[in-house]
Amino acid sequence: MSRGVGPGHWLALVSGTSLLVAVLYSRKASASRAPAILAEAFAPAGPVIDQPQPEAEDRAAATVRPVEFGAALDARDIEAAARMIASENPKGSRRLHIEQVWTELRSKEPGQSLFDRMTAGNGWGGQGERIEGSKNKTRPVATGNQATQAQRELAEQILLGREASLLPGAKAFFEPAQEDKAFAVGERARAKIARGEPLTAQEERLKKYKHNAAQTRQRWAKHGSYLATIEGVEFWT
Repeated sequence: MSRGVGPGHWLALVSGTSLLVAVLYSRKASASRAPAILAEAFAPAGPVIDQPQPEAEDRAAATVRPVEFGAALDARDIEAAARMIASENPKGSRRLHIEQVWTELRSKEPGQSLFDRMTAGNGWGGQGERIEGSKNKTRPVATGNQATQAQRELAEQILLGREASLLPGAKAFFEPAQEDKAFAVGERARAKIARGEPLTAQEERLKKYKHNAAQTRQRWAKHGSYLATIEGVEFWT
């Protein structure tokens, strides 16, 4: 025998339904916020250098692992990154080296290894050089110096994504003071060549430098922008 539903029962039912709807809505709202909450919690810290903050989407890109989780690292990629650290600014800080490796990670083509990006098919050697007589591109960075074990360990941590960049978007770097010195030697070398005079080993090596720091900035500003300076090294997009 069924019982009728009185006014008190209807009130309880309506109240219970409202509470259930409110709880479900609250859970749905919380779930929709979950990705944003996680993104905020794991967002990288702001730059330690006094520079403008990157855009939000660029900050998020900085947390992407260079290597997919669980993938094996290529020993040649580790060695390439380590040799660049040993060759470009070996006395620089850990932060400088991290940012320099990240510029190359961002600059490589899809599917291209870091080793291939850094050597351009020329093996180890100086920046801006190629195998004589080859049609390869020149090396974008120097890799001529032997790396230490500590430099290899740092390179491995960077490639595993455990050392994040604070300069999202940076794809190139140069040292203005060194650029000006190399340019001065290059100018001297070209003048000696015009006079038919022999070059020193240094002049032979640096005759390829045809732009000073100001000219390099002008060229880079056409397709990128300045981001920051770390220990005298400028980083550009």
